[in-house]
Amino acid sequence: MPQHQLLATTGYYIRQLIKQHGQELQSAVAQGAQLIANTTADINRVIASLYPNESETTRMMSELELLVKVHQHLRSQNSLYASTFEQLQDIESRIFSILGLSRVCYAS
Repeated sequence: MPQHQLLATTGYYIRQLIKQHGQELQSAVAQGAQLIANTTADINRVIASLYPNESETTRMMSELELLVKVHQHLRSQNSLYASTFEQLQDIESRIFSILGLSRVCYAS
């Protein structure tokens, strides 16, 4: 396990995002290749399994910490602006991408 660990609150927040968007998400990694991020997963272990190089693991964890802080801040603004909504979606997509998840696009 890498030395750097996500804050417990960050892991919780990420699991809540996964829970909120679970229907839209699918794993983007080969089945059985790595741990899968879900609502019960240890996010630290998921990151370590996806990024075996410790410096890369640390970089991804630092990025997740920052992304979650920005997401929380934007969400707390209760803004109705489309640009804020788009920013939130972009941040969520990056968080999910780091975790080896992608949004499922449905044809309309």
